[in-house]
Amino acid sequence: MEVKSETQKSKYYNQGIEVEAQILEKVCGFIYNVDIISFSQKILSNQNLVNIHTIKCGNYEQPAIVLLHGYGGSSMGFYKIIKKLSKTYKVYAFDWPGMGLSDRWNFQLQQNNPTQVIEFFVGILEKWRIACGLENFTIVAHSFGGYIASHYYFQYPERINQLFLLSPMGGTKKQQNDQNVEQTQEIENKAQEEEQEEQESGVLNFIANYLSNSARENRYTPQSVLDKWYIPKNYILKTVVNKSLKNESDENKILFVKYFQSIFNLPGCDDSYIHDLVDYPSLDPQISLEELFSSNEYINRPDHTKKDFYVLYGDNDFMDSQGCENLFSQNILSGYILYLHDSSHGVMIDAPNQVLAIINKPKKCYVYPYVDPIIFQKYDGENQEEILLNEQNLVEIFLNEQVVDEPSIDEQKILNKIR
Repeated sequence: MEVKSETQKSKYYNQGIEVEAQILEKVCGFIYNVDIISFSQKILSNQNLVNIHTIKCGNYEQPAIVLLHGYGGSSMGFYKIIKKLSKTYKVYAFDWPGMGLSDRWNFQLQQNNPTQVIEFFVGILEKWRIACGLENFTIVAHSFGGYIASHYYFQYPERINQLFLLSPMGGTKKQQNDQNVEQTQEIENKAQEEEQEEQESGVLNFIANYLSNSARENRYTPQSVLDKWYIPKNYILKTVVNKSLKNESDENKILFVKYFQSIFNLPGCDDSYIHDLVDYPSLDPQISLEELFSSNEYINRPDHTKKDFYVLYGDNDFMDSQGCENLFSQNILSGYILYLHDSSHGVMIDAPNQVLAIINKPKKCYVYPYVDPIIFQKYDGENQEEILLNEQNLVEIFLNEQVVDEPSIDEQKILNKIR
């Protein structure tokens, strides 16, 4: 009989597994345990055998694609795109340690040691890859997941086919100047505006203000805050789900609320390492992707070992994209950066069709006519050119594979820019 971990012994773990299955069936459209499965992939970490909650679906004869969620989230963050991806890929998604339905344990990470934190999570991904028997794969990674995925690619480039980074965390190097102060103020102002838009937001405003003033000093995290006795956990989770998934049916929202109630009632672990990676509230990284890929170690690598990057931000995103823009404008990274219209940080939820289209045909982002709602921006030094792509044409051509053989003059201009 298999021995259960402390996480798996919790009643909330079983509840989470049950609700996750309902989401995959009722919201995503899978037949659970027929065309999608979930399992605990065991790996060795800190001399402990631990469970990494994993989802697998799709055509097993096709190339593998791995979905990596952001900090405090889970693989369910990809619920709007996983079904369609499964038609053309062998899809894997897992929950990072201490998040979702994966085990929680003492990571034994030193404070103020960002390199150790990065090595830990890169190591988790590599051990998981070996355990799953994957030789190489494409990555679709959101926020924190995109940050770790980039460091993983830096260490294991031979394992990666392509990278799709969805609003990656930590792209821009830390600025010790007035620009950084202004950026921090912009983030705080935007947060205040969002709070004012909330109905019945008195409790949330109080909590937000309290945490903002002491988050860094006390190394607060979503889990540690929600675990406090005076915090209305269920109310907050319900409010967050209603706001983030505003276009979902009430029935689906109830499922997600139950799911996150299960997740955030599981035993906690020390997830405060996030404060060792980025400052709060500016989210300035201690080790940025801009610095990582501008290093001589990466620049001097042979070109044939470098893979394409496709970086997607929302046009209402709070993540700083300047560092990624610099990497493309300086021709350090190949690929492109896109801004998706009417999208915030969770672009795979706000703009799933656009994200799917780009993943399926990343090098065909030059469809005419150039109108709302997809924004393509090309930065060349101080000159900035903005071109708008039509969602319907883009999605129809990408998903139906109706590719124009001869690009028009306008299309050729875009091709020249993204090559």
